[in-house]
Amino acid sequence: MTTKAKGEKLLEDNVYIVYCWRYEHQSICKIGKSIFSKFYDNSIKPALRFSVLDIEILGICLCDSKQARDKLELYLLDKRFNRVRSDREWVYLNSQVRDWIQKDCLDGNWTVEYFQKLENEYKEAHRNRNKEYQRKKRDEEILKKRARKMYDRYSAKSTSGLTVGGSTLARIIVAEDLEMQGVDASRIEELLAEIEEN
Repeated sequence: MTTKAKGEKLLEDNVYIVYCWRYEHQSICKIGKSIFSKFYDNSIKPALRFSVLDIEILGICLCDSKQARDKLELYLLDKRFNRVRSDREWVYLNSQVRDWIQKDCLDGNWTVEYFQKLENEYKEAHRNRNKEYQRKKRDEEILKKRARKMYDRYSAKSTSGLTVGGSTLARIIVAEDLEMQGVDASRIEELLAEIEEN
């Protein structure tokens, strides 16, 4: 079976993996867990966003089950390899890590480009989920700004004895506006509490 065919088979089978990668020329590497079909989108792509350095995928180890994968990752991090920090998944890239890669990981040219070329049925769903998340986040920010502006306007102390103002009026007006925009009651209370705290 060719490397390409092997990769496509792994995508179809939804295989659990423990992986190892590093930023170019670094003496430390990341040990993590994933599903082969989601490895690039969930593990590599986010890491690329935070660094100008290229990523080198050092090894991919297949596991029989989710439990076996989770157990292997913990064993490698806590017992077999030398963590950089106890609360991080980074280890020193030494002979022990290289030995594990050589003996227990899949043969193949696992490059970032390789994973980018694979037809991954999850990519579109992941992209759409991310777009939807970003849209909701933007909408939430717009909603907060609008509520804050309105609250500030109506809670300002009145300079005339003929007009009513203050935080009680502001709460009522903001709550009604949010309700008209389809925000549920519990979220309205959360937003008002946020506004009044800041």
